[in-house]
Amino acid sequence: MSGFMQLQIWRENSRYATRDDGAEGYFPDSYIAADSASYQVDSGNPSRSLWWAEYSAPGYMDRTDPTWGTTAVEACQECFNMYGDDDNPEEVDEFNAVLEECREADKKEAQS
Repeated sequence: MSGFMQLQIWRENSRYATRDDGAEGYFPDSYIAADSASYQVDSGNPSRSLWWAEYSAPGYMDRTDPTWGTTAVEACQECFNMYGDDDNPEEVDEFNAVLEECREADKKEAQS
């Protein structure tokens, strides 16, 4: 995902849903709200606050599917494993910098 795509991490409430392309699982509430016609929410599953990660192009609509984790580190690692290029030194450097921020976020969350 080198070039203009950047690794983004955030925490958000999420709901279990089925997307119109058949993908099933937890999705960020903001995705569901932005395109509610494409998601069938399973009201039997409670909302969960999860960490999310994706590669996105700032200023463009280009982005990967989001990955999630129960910790920031888990979400970051899952996204890099799925979409990252460990043969690209710039991308590895970006991942390591974001991963360090995720470790700090997880530490702060554990202390609260």
